[in-house]
Amino acid sequence: MFAPAAHGYAAAAGRYAGTKAAAYASQASRPAISREPIVREKNRVYAPIKRKESCPMPIGAISRKITKRTIETTEASTLHSESRTEDRYRYH
Repeated sequence: MFAPAAHGYAAAAGRYAGTKAAAYASQASRPAISREPIVREKNRVYAPIKRKESCPMPIGAISRKITKRTIETTEASTLHSESRTEDRYRYH
């Protein structure tokens, strides 16, 4: 139907899904909402900024961990894409 890598596919599929979701939502009854999970999640999300003590790990260490992980992930994906490119140009 659509090419999976094309942007038009995402736009068309999104429009279709949005139309169907709106039609369903207009006919569906209102769901019962429990406040307890909402309060738990809100407390979990805001806990770091409400702490009185300092961060258990120095900011520099956190930054180094994130940077190292990003570099490792980027290197791995680059190596994978390079090997796929080399395979593409081999004669069969």
